[in-house]
Amino acid sequence: MANPAGVGRPREFELGDAVRDAMDVFWDRGYEGASLPDLMAGTGLSRGSLYKAFGDKKALLLAALDLYMADGLKATADILSQPGPVKDAIRDSLLRYAHLSIGEAGRRGCLVVAMTTELAAHDADVAERTGRMFRRLQQLYAGAIVRGQARLIDATAAEDLDRVRKLLDELEEAQEIAQLLESARDAPGCRIFIGAENRMFALSGSSVIAAPYRGSQGEVVGVVGVIGPTRLNYARVVPMVDFTAKALTRLMA
Repeated sequence: MANPAGVGRPREFELGDAVRDAMDVFWDRGYEGASLPDLMAGTGLSRGSLYKAFGDKKALLLAALDLYMADGLKATADILSQPGPVKDAIRDSLLRYAHLSIGEAGRRGCLVVAMTTELAAHDADVAERTGRMFRRLQQLYAGAIVRGQARLIDATAAEDLDRVRKLLDELEEAQEIAQLLESARDAPGCRIFIGAENRMFALSGSSVIAAPYRGSQGEVVGVVGVIGPTRLNYARVVPMVDFTAKALTRLMA
């Protein structure tokens, strides 16, 4: 409960508690609307304690914004890093924002959005802080999406580390690789080498999708390909390899 204005907290007050109380005042009243008496009443600090601890109203706002953003980013990061499917984590995180946008919390709004709207256009400190938060949110969601994409391969394939080791051993056989790619040079388009049908990748159960690309005289100058598990999404990968080979051909022409 706030103390009457002028009756300050003891000297040993916690700065973090005072900043959180000030955050509520700015959240409810805005920056310009939050007077010094409002902040004194909200934090329970005297005028002297406020100025000694924070210097001025602007510094107190920046401290409140930092605390608010740290809370929000931590909540988002915790949800996005939860065990289980990444899609579920992203959904839960977005649902959290949806829940914060309805009812009493929704009527109050977002402090960052409020301060951005009120101050960012003419206050570089606020603009820098709020911009940094939005960039960090983008990074958190981008990181989650990348983790999700990394799990697209069948879980049983991803867990088969022994096959991965065998594939690496096979890739060290440079002569075998050269022979395989040479056989793809004469193909009019993509060729698919499936592990069970190719001696080189039989142990690891891997596959190769390869296509030649040509120079300005129509001669084959190289081969581009993808190596992956036999569970590859061929309908998706084959057109990508074919497109890449044709794009290289156009560049070489």
